[in-house]
Amino acid sequence: MEKLKKILASTKTTIILFIIILVLSLICKETVVYRFETLASYLYGTDADNKGKLLSTILTAIGGVCDIGIMVE
Repeated sequence: MEKLKKILASTKTTIILFIIILVLSLICKETVVYRFETLASYLYGTDADNKGKLLSTILTAIGGVCDIGIMVE
């Protein structure tokens, strides 16, 4: 567990992971957008705000994970 914290705390590793995620998202942009729209329609129906609601849910989950991560430290 201690090794994992050291690896993730490294700025270099964080930057590399961010770049990898960014490149993969750019390569698969159409698929990501299609899946996001499909999931939003499935979860929230044909509501005009369905994509915004899904984005809000995703950001809330990310915030919760970060908060738990800070508390563990």
